[in-house]
Amino acid sequence: MPGHVEILGSGAAEMTPAFNCHCEACEEARREHRLRRRCACVLVELDGSRLLIDVGSPEAVVEAGEKEVKTLLLSHEHVDHLAGLNLLKWSSTKVNVYCSNHVLNSYYVWPFAAKNRDVVEFNTVEAFKTFKVPVAITPIPLNHSVPTLGFIIENAVAYLLDTVNLPEDSLKRLREAKVQVMLVDATYGLREDYVNHNNLSLALELVRKTEPTIAVLTHIAHYAGRFKELKRAVEELSWVKIALDHSTFTLT
Repeated sequence: MPGHVEILGSGAAEMTPAFNCHCEACEEARREHRLRRRCACVLVELDGSRLLIDVGSPEAVVEAGEKEVKTLLLSHEHVDHLAGLNLLKWSSTKVNVYCSNHVLNSYYVWPFAAKNRDVVEFNTVEAFKTFKVPVAITPIPLNHSVPTLGFIIENAVAYLLDTVNLPEDSLKRLREAKVQVMLVDATYGLREDYVNHNNLSLALELVRKTEPTIAVLTHIAHYAGRFKELKRAVEELSWVKIALDHSTFTLT
């Protein structure tokens, strides 16, 4: 299916540059604006269908709104994946949101859903139960601090934020899909430690296990390392890309 994936927000919860932070990565991003990172938000256009995955950046939601997006997937309840949700209530057309029952009943989402039923319709989904919007989407469980779903879209795109590696059943399903573009959590980057998110080593291990055509490392924190250091770490792996805001990848 022809289309593309655009990373509207490639950063972790603190974004880059982070508030009052003067680490090398934050100072680099202040000097060079293309290296700034907003919170998680991804636009997928596939065979004429457009959908957003997560809305961590209000600015990204505004940009996506220029393309008449009517379908939204939410992975989990953390605010860095939901901060732009409130903007949907100004949509001139109905927006369909798909998420787990856990996310729908979370403290941030449920009050919004209850007040804006005339504009935004919430639909609950379950792991491994494929639904169509009209493209086929299969939710898969991820390993995070709260219940979190990844998404496999038409066996073409996989969205794996936020996670540490994958549960075995999810890994099996992803291997079977043989996706073209896989978006992989790489929050901790070059650091050896990790909590609730992959570092670069774990992200690359997941890439090796699943063999996508293109692996895009994203959800990158300011402490992950400078952009040029991350690029250097994967430069021999031509199919592995380090995401920036507005990085775009073609689907065939």
